[in-house]
Amino acid sequence: MKKLEELKARTAAYNKKVEQASCPAVVEMGMIEEFAMIGEQAQMVIDAEDFGMAGDMITFLDSMEPTLDELIPMCGGATRLAAVRLSAEAPAEAPAEEAPAEAPPAEGG
Repeated sequence: MKKLEELKARTAAYNKKVEQASCPAVVEMGMIEEFAMIGEQAQMVIDAEDFGMAGDMITFLDSMEPTLDELIPMCGGATRLAAVRLSAEAPAEAPAEEAPAEAPPAEGG
């Protein structure tokens, strides 16, 4: 059970790294799908509560993370991820052109 809990934590961290490395520069390299698939496989092991495979999956994640760590800087790291998330959510929010209307009128000298 301990290995499965460790796998849950490691998979969450791994998936965050995959998100951080998901920018056009890395996607064009054709690697991100493979990394995402590994995260999905880890999640399947967790969902199936496959205690026997948990240790093997942790080892597999360990072997992939250094490559992800090298790719993340190509995407601007976590700052880029936050910007991508905000831009994806923007259409659901109020239009940006409403913000300038809140500024106080300029006083004449």
